[in-house]
Amino acid sequence: MRIINETKWKTEHLREFVRRIVPNELDPEKRKGVVIRFVNARNRGVSGWAYRNSRRCRIIVPKPGSKIEHLKEALAKVIAHELAHLQGRPGGRSSELNMRGSDRYGYRGDYVTYYAWAKELPLEPQEEQHKAKPATDDKYAVEIARMEKLMSGWERRKKRAETAIKKYARKIKYRQGRLAACRSTKAE
Repeated sequence: MRIINETKWKTEHLREFVRRIVPNELDPEKRKGVVIRFVNARNRGVSGWAYRNSRRCRIIVPKPGSKIEHLKEALAKVIAHELAHLQGRPGGRSSELNMRGSDRYGYRGDYVTYYAWAKELPLEPQEEQHKAKPATDDKYAVEIARMEKLMSGWERRKKRAETAIKKYARKIKYRQGRLAACRSTKAE
């Protein structure tokens, strides 16, 4: 199982949530090749998506500092819900395996008490790593190298264009000669 973290939360904390939930939701043979991608939410709330019987899911998590009540419990519920989809459980209203109203998978149920264990798990933001700005001469050297590469590409295009122009000039000259020959034979 692989976890890809594109959020501001610590990866080891998100991994701990997944580690606690996976044994209840996925069969051991289904765990191989599963990719769980955590991404930042554009708005508030925790959500996610996964296709049934697939191996990929996306968990959408709010950025640190957003004031969401029961964030850890909601995160645990969404992870369990999406892993249940990976296992093959449907989410429709009419199915007998309905997940929408249940305590375990839905918001309508009492998921806060079901996932009360999530309160004890840590969920902290990552320390921001500021990249050191490159020195000015290094920056200019990189720009010069990039521009030289672009210029060599344009020079190749120019050379190919000149070759194509010569080729079509020869073809036009040949056709003009053939046309003149045809006209001279018709005139006679």
